[in-house]
Amino acid sequence: MLVDLHIHSYYSDGTYSPQEITERAYKAGVGIIAVSDHNTVEAYQNGLYESAKEKGIQLIPSVEIDADSKYGGIHILALGCDTHNKELLELLDYNRDIMDKMSDDLIEKMEKNGENVSISEYKKYERNRKRGGWKGIDYLFTKGWRNDYPYCMTYYKNYGIKGYKKFKDISDVCRIIHNAGAKAILAHPGERISVQDMPNALEYARINGIDGVECYYPTHSEEITRICLDFCKKYNMAVTSGSDCHGDFARNMNGVEFIIGAPFTDESKFNLSGIARM
Repeated sequence: MLVDLHIHSYYSDGTYSPQEITERAYKAGVGIIAVSDHNTVEAYQNGLYESAKEKGIQLIPSVEIDADSKYGGIHILALGCDTHNKELLELLDYNRDIMDKMSDDLIEKMEKNGENVSISEYKKYERNRKRGGWKGIDYLFTKGWRNDYPYCMTYYKNYGIKGYKKFKDISDVCRIIHNAGAKAILAHPGERISVQDMPNALEYARINGIDGVECYYPTHSEEITRICLDFCKKYNMAVTSGSDCHGDFARNMNGVEFIIGAPFTDESKFNLSGIARM
């Protein structure tokens, strides 16, 4: 049975509805999924449970959370979380406030720079979820700007946009995840940590509360995958796999396809003990 524990719906920056995700997972032969949207669990409140049950797909409630660390910004999956946990929801609100403010600041700076945008218009704008991305990028698309990832990230860089406050530290995020009944999984470490730093970074993550690693990931090299697997085996930690599929948004980068099921790993290669399924 194939497993994909890192899929994004259009409630964060993907292009698929919860129903479309389960339909595509079913057709791809994926029997266990987790919709791990960025800092939101809205998909679970909008038909995901029912759709997964209808397709006979096992569902692991999850969310992808931004956190700070000595290695910079990282992402942590809260696999098997209680999507109604008060402290978890407060953390997600905190993170979304940071991200939303960055887009507000971008549009405001662009308007001051003479671009054909309006912060007052932007604040009234309702984004088209089916285009993926997030509100700031979708608004700019309606004004003629490119919305493809990762190019759209250059807008924030060019205007010097940064978060007005820090994300919570890895240890705080892991504590909240644990209190929500979930396992804290380090997402796609090979995307943010060098091969040279990986062993020390994994140990740092472990002592700060990480319970497992997303070892199988579309862009992970064989070496990164091996380092992660060996580390998880040494400490009997969770081993997971995720496509990081965003639908048609950021679907293909540098020749790698981020589609549901990728990197097409069978459940027999995982360690999912202690992670709640629905």
